[in-house]
Amino acid sequence: MAGRAAAACSGEAQLGGIAAPSTGARRLRPRHAYALGLVYWEARLGARLPRIANFLSQTAPFASLAKRAAGITPERQAPPFAEKTFAEWFATQDPRPAAKRVLLWPDTFTNHFEPGIAIAAVEVLQAAGFEVAIPNRPLCCGRPLYDYGMLSLAKRQLRQILDSLREDIRLGTPVVVLEPSCGAVFRDELANMLPEQGPPEEAYAPAPTDLSSARGLAGVLIGAGLVAAGGLASRRARRGAS
Repeated sequence: MAGRAAAACSGEAQLGGIAAPSTGARRLRPRHAYALGLVYWEARLGARLPRIANFLSQTAPFASLAKRAAGITPERQAPPFAEKTFAEWFATQDPRPAAKRVLLWPDTFTNHFEPGIAIAAVEVLQAAGFEVAIPNRPLCCGRPLYDYGMLSLAKRQLRQILDSLREDIRLGTPVVVLEPSCGAVFRDELANMLPEQGPPEEAYAPAPTDLSSARGLAGVLIGAGLVAAGGLASRRARRGAS
């Protein structure tokens, strides 16, 4: 209690044990705070015309001018947009119903810049006998917003997640994350940012599984009762021997 009060007095919010700066809603921030903190909306805009976005962000002198305008160091390289987002690819795939269903979380960077990672995750999960679904609308956990004190926007993003995923979370559908920081948001920041919602189970908070590690993937498979511990390793060993 005293720690939270001290954090509030010092203008900080506790996010998963880390103090995040909380600035006034009308206070202007450095230019790079807007360029990096609002990446979710910028990525969605760039994905509409990825070739033009890539030309402007990857080609001189436009790339240098854009970084200067955004207050970003010249040495920092902007990631190029994928020709097609993961969500666009997923929408073209035929449904593959299965006994067990998981919800794959397409984070902003994977969805817009590295969709191949999510596509590979879908293939692995389907091969393991899962039906894979994704949220039916664009969502973001808001992690970049916390770094720059945009906590009101971050709370709005979290409420959108709860509203959009409420039915799947109520049913206990596993949420598989590819980006560890998104998993940290669901585990920690959600309850801290929305204390009025009550404990995570009352807020229907997602229970994420981190697919960025082999241990996380094994947790999904074993937790769903489809693969015994060590089953993946044994299967891989048999393939190598054949």
